[in-house]
Amino acid sequence: MTMHTINLMTTEGEEIATFPSEGTIRLDEEWSPIGTFDIEGHSVSIEHCVFSSSTVPEPVEGTIFIVSALAAKAYPDRRDFVMVAKTVRDENNRIIGCTGFAAAEDWAATQIYGCTCECHED
Repeated sequence: MTMHTINLMTTEGEEIATFPSEGTIRLDEEWSPIGTFDIEGHSVSIEHCVFSSSTVPEPVEGTIFIVSALAAKAYPDRRDFVMVAKTVRDENNRIIGCTGFAAAEDWAATQIYGCTCECHED
């Protein structure tokens, strides 16, 4: 659910798997003013943004959707949404893949994926 094919790679740069794009989640923005501040005599607004979408797929049992970071963060309760993590870049600094995936919320590491690293222990 991203605009691009996702290449999953080892840390040595070997391609493990390729996930072609199968559509995208387009996010709508709803802005609400929450305050202002002054810079050199000009009032600058501070806004809060809530994202929503009519293109979010229904959950499918046994399916994990690779989505953009914005989509993952807009729907933090979707336990089936992950975003790319630890991007791999070529010699021109272009992203060519990733070595893993991340969930938008920390609870996912312990409750979904069984992570037992120190940072998640009670």
